[in-house]
Amino acid sequence: MPKQIIPQTQLYPEETPRPTVELLAPANGAVQTGASLTMTASAACEFNTLDRVDFYTNGVLFGSAGNASGGRSNIFSLTATGLAPGNYTLKAAAVDLAGLTHTSGSVRITMKSGGAAYGLTNRVVISPFLNFMNPDRPIP
Repeated sequence: MPKQIIPQTQLYPEETPRPTVELLAPANGAVQTGASLTMTASAACEFNTLDRVDFYTNGVLFGSAGNASGGRSNIFSLTATGLAPGNYTLKAAAVDLAGLTHTSGSVRITMKSGGAAYGLTNRVVISPFLNFMNPDRPIP
């Protein structure tokens, strides 16, 4: 019987599964006050190692959180600053080391002006610190 070459599609009929990703925060329909927003996603990969999670605002890449631990599943967070008041659509995309990707479902939020930046709850007023030195007269 002559030797036959078996097509690769018969040898490996299963495709490597893509990573999974879910945008955990903020919740869909959330209203945020201020100019900063922390986005949190959970990502996992069955066979490959996760490389990063990319975060998108209104379809534009805002930033990426790398996988420093080199694991197959992680929680990733990124704080977006300088957001203007308005409506935003957020997404997260997980990327593994093989280049396979998967995008989360969309989350819609509203940013309102006011409040303190970077997630602070209030703005504390402090007295000014003066670094004044007069060699002719000591400071009491």
